[in-house]
Amino acid sequence: MKYEKHFEADTDGFRGSYYPCKEKTDKAFIEMFGDDTDDYLAKRGVKWFHSLNCSVMTMSPDKKDYGHHSYPCF
Repeated sequence: MKYEKHFEADTDGFRGSYYPCKEKTDKAFIEMFGDDTDDYLAKRGVKWFHSLNCSVMTMSPDKKDYGHHSYPCF
């Protein structure tokens, strides 16, 4: 499974990967599982949400960071 777009904490303020659904959909989900945006747990979540016809953005404050406390405020 390959993401379409990747974001880094240094340049974008958060670490994330966008996994669009293969079928056309208007649904999307922000997933914050585990400690990394591309680890096994995150990718299994993406697979599950894709089965529900949802695109997915996985997020984490930084690589290998369990503390979901330092996301930027917009």
